[in-house]
Amino acid sequence: MRPWSTAGAVAAVIAAATTLGACAGYYVDYRYESPSGLDASAPARPGDGEPASGEPLGVAEVAARAVANDASLASDREALDLREGAWRLGFRSYLPSIALSAGADETLAAVGAESRARSLSASVEQPLWDGGRLAARRALESVELELARLELDRAGYETGEAAVASYRGVMTARARLRIQSEALGAARLSRAALASELGLGLASADELLEADLEIGEAEIALSEARLELSEEEGCLAYALGVEELPPLADDGLGLRRELRLDADALWLRVVELSPELREARYRVAAKRAEARVAALGWLPAIGLTASCYLSGERFPLSSMSWSVGASVEFSSPLADVGMGLETGGDGARERSAADSLSAEPAPDPAGIIEVRSARLALRVEEEAYAATMRELRVRTVAAVRAYDSALARRRLYRDADRLAATRLASVRLRRDLGRATTLEAMRAGLERAEAEIDLLEACASIVDAERSVERLLGSAPDTLSAFAEGL
Repeated sequence: MRPWSTAGAVAAVIAAATTLGACAGYYVDYRYESPSGLDASAPARPGDGEPASGEPLGVAEVAARAVANDASLASDREALDLREGAWRLGFRSYLPSIALSAGADETLAAVGAESRARSLSASVEQPLWDGGRLAARRALESVELELARLELDRAGYETGEAAVASYRGVMTARARLRIQSEALGAARLSRAALASELGLGLASADELLEADLEIGEAEIALSEARLELSEEEGCLAYALGVEELPPLADDGLGLRRELRLDADALWLRVVELSPELREARYRVAAKRAEARVAALGWLPAIGLTASCYLSGERFPLSSMSWSVGASVEFSSPLADVGMGLETGGDGARERSAADSLSAEPAPDPAGIIEVRSARLALRVEEEAYAATMRELRVRTVAAVRAYDSALARRRLYRDADRLAATRLASVRLRRDLGRATTLEAMRAGLERAEAEIDLLEACASIVDAERSVERLLGSAPDTLSAFAEGL
């Protein structure tokens, strides 16, 4: 038999530890990023800071790009991935704990005998049952991780929602600016015609002055519309992480068809799909897991231990001892009790056995309150869940009513726009017949523009009402129409 060396044993222990540590990278999915990723002069990832080429961005693409542009969401997601990797590695707690050691002791003496000693030892500890505490703690950690994942998804959803609001604000502001620009252009043409009529004696100076006042007010309104559009575009560009907005697709504010929403049927789907209720359910599950961990604290923990020790002056080692034991521990706020039984041997002839008992009365009497506190926290969370249910029911009914009101408002303003268009055509016809003045025709044109803007705002309110319902369901923008077909 080839003798072993102490250095070889130590190398084996180090190699095993290194291998286990390297395997951890697989579970936590660690990715190393080179320092060039932190260099400001290094090229950015494809698409960062630049408008996407190709088709114009729709509302869904805008939301997705805003989420991708949020660096805090990306870092939070990576941190959560690391937490989940650490939780997976926590499964190690169910496996035996193995310890290996090797040693060498040499004594050199000027007078007397010299001594040399070599030793190898191994020990194993295996918990058999801990009263379910470990499983309950891991279940609690799993629920907390899932809740953190939902909260992260909710944060991403809100980030995308802010971009959606900015996108629709830009589209509404552009439509409003277009209406006001066309109305102002027509008013300036009417003012020029009115100036020609003044030179021919067909209009008075007062009419020209009133036309200038009307045009001045229209120019101020146009400047305000341009400022509002600039602000909305700036907010959207910031959300997308670009300096200049890419082309945006028309979301069809005036082409929304009327949907029939039933509050009761919608409420059933809200209960099923609402992100808020999902988070509330996981919070209740987390508190229930905490209460279970606190309730299991008084149950005993049972474990086994085994060890082996080899020693001698040289290899192969000639002396061996071993031991096997079992332990039972009770830990509670009122008493800590530990019992143990161990048997073993030293060499081929010696055998030994030992038992132990220890007790500590009332180590932490205040710990009794922890169980009651956990139950109270569970009850509070359950009441919060019920309150969330009631609030969502009220919001669902209110959202359906707001949508119906928005539809009714669009019908009214659509009729008002038709009347304004009819009046404009009538005034222009009477002007051509000499029965109305150019100033009256200009005012009718400006009034028609106001009616168009009112109709535009009514159409935008329908889009907002639809989005309120979609938010209750946690769905993507512009999906209510397809969803309503299934109600």
